[in-house]
Amino acid sequence: MSFYQEIHRLCNGLDVSLLINNVGIMPFGNFCQTPCEQETGVIDVNVMPFVMLSRLFLPQFLERKAQKGKMSGIVNVSSAFQKGYLRMCITYCASKAFMAYLSGGMAFQLRGRVDVLDHAPSATASNLIPEAKPWARFLTTAQDCAKQGLNALGQAEFTAGGIFHDFQYRFCCFLNEFYLGLGSSVLTPVF
Repeated sequence: MSFYQEIHRLCNGLDVSLLINNVGIMPFGNFCQTPCEQETGVIDVNVMPFVMLSRLFLPQFLERKAQKGKMSGIVNVSSAFQKGYLRMCITYCASKAFMAYLSGGMAFQLRGRVDVLDHAPSATASNLIPEAKPWARFLTTAQDCAKQGLNALGQAEFTAGGIFHDFQYRFCCFLNEFYLGLGSSVLTPVF
């Protein structure tokens, strides 16, 4: 039995109504020079749990709506960097873009039956980037970030979070459009 099936099996008999897919690793390095194992590790951690757990819990969520008339929800925590390229962690950015696209497709297919939210916060005080600890006090806490995502569930299909995250998300979008508009010679910004 797979790891994901075991998680699902352990929830048998429970009235699970919310799945939060929030996992990610972001190793730094030049894509052409990092070991293949590092890049596949990013996909294995950032993408596979999101796909597999969503797929395994969806039948239960759909049955819950059909039999009890109760909505269920899936919150997929992607990243503001789904819209940009961090030059030294492009596989991370691509994995979060994948989450955003699949979240949007799921939200479209399941509208009215299961609430699906793509939560794309930016810098958050968490364990993702240990080097961020000196300036973590200036970031949104992980608890506040989670509250912002849960508050948006059922109200929207996308949120960057609060005002701070919304500003950073829009800035990432702007930088991405700016660099793409300049041509392929600057496709990888320095930020």
